[in-house]
Amino acid sequence: NMFRLETNVGESHVLTSVSHLLWLTERVSLHKVTQTQDSRGQLQTTYNNLTKHRDQLQASYNTLSKERDQLQTRYNILTKERDQLQTHYNTLTKERDQLRTRYNTLTKERDQLQTNYNILTKDRDQLQTERDFVNQICWQKFDSSLYFLSTETKTWEESREDCLERGADLVIIDSSTEQTFLFNLNLKAWIGLTDSVTEGTWKWVDGTTLTTGYWGAGQPDDSGQEDCVEIYYGQDDPVKTWNDDKCGTNNNWICEKVYDPPPHKYLSPFPSLTLLKDLNSLC
Repeated sequence: NMFRLETNVGESHVLTSVSHLLWLTERVSLHKVTQTQDSRGQLQTTYNNLTKHRDQLQASYNTLSKERDQLQTRYNILTKERDQLQTHYNTLTKERDQLRTRYNTLTKERDQLQTNYNILTKDRDQLQTERDFVNQICWQKFDSSLYFLSTETKTWEESREDCLERGADLVIIDSSTEQTFLFNLNLKAWIGLTDSVTEGTWKWVDGTTLTTGYWGAGQPDDSGQEDCVEIYYGQDDPVKTWNDDKCGTNNNWICEKVYDPPPHKYLSPFPSLTLLKDLNSLC
C-alpha cells in the first residue's frame, strides 16, 4: 500500500508537471499567436500605409507626367515659333539689306541725276542766253513789232507752229506801210490769213476778220482749195501782192511779235537783210 501510495503520489506529480507544461506550452503558443496577430496587424497597417503612400506617389507621378507632357508640348510649340521667328528675322534682315543696297543705289543715281540736271540747267541757261542773242540778230524791227524771216520752207500750219514756239504768230498786216515794209523784204512767204474755217471769210490768226486786203490781180481765186495767204514779192505794186495758195504748200514764212526791248547786254541794232541772210545758220 505504501508503494501504491508512492506510486500515486509520483503519478500525481507527473500529471501536475505535465499539466503545468501543457499550460506553459499553451501560454507560449497563445503568446506567440498574440505576437503573430500583433505583428500581422502592424504589417497590415504598414502595408496599408505603404499602399496609400504608393497610390499618392502614383497620383503625383501621373500629375507630374501630365504636366511634363504639357510642358513638352508647350516647349515644342515655342521651339517651332522661335524657329519661325528666326526665319522671319533672317528674311527681314535680308530684305533690309537689299533695301539698303537699293537705297544706296538710288541715292547714288539721284545724286548723279542731280549733277546731270545741274549741268543741263546750266547748259539750258547758256543756250537761252545765246538764243536771246541770236533772236536779236534774226528779228527785224518795224514800228512797234519784231519780224522773223524764215530761211527754210514749211506748210502754213507748220509755219504757224514755228512762230508760236518763238513766242510770236504769223504776221498780221494792219496797214499799207507795214505791207510795203514786208514787200521790200523780197520774200514769198506765208502770212497769218486764212479762210480754212469758213470758205470766203478771211480771218487773221488772232480771230479778227479781214477788213483791208492787199490782193494781187485776180486774187483770191480759190483755185483748188487755196485757203491760206502768202505775200509774193514778184509784183509791181507793193500793196497788191497777196495770193491765196494751198495750205500744204511749202513756203517761207514771217512771224510777228510785239517789240519788248530786252534789258540784257545783247540788245544791239538790227542787222540789214543782207547781214541777216549771212546769219542763216544761226536763225
